[in-house]
Amino acid sequence: MYTRELERQARSFLAQKMDVAYVRHYLMETYAIDQKTADEIIAKVAPAGTGRGKPAGAHESVRAAVVKRSKFY
Repeated sequence: MYTRELERQARSFLAQKMDVAYVRHYLMETYAIDQKTADEIIAKVAPAGTGRGKPAGAHESVRAAVVKRSKFY
């Protein structure tokens, strides 16, 4: 059984955009848990995607607007 401390640690690492493999390895080595438990923790705290095939933050309002300038010549 894992604690909320492990979940908090994994959530913090994933929020910092760390690689999932690194987070899994860190949890396994630091807290002496098996790979299955580490994967369960990561799956529980991993941020959910948008579900539409677009990465999070790819919304049109978030992207920088293209500036159209008239030609000088």
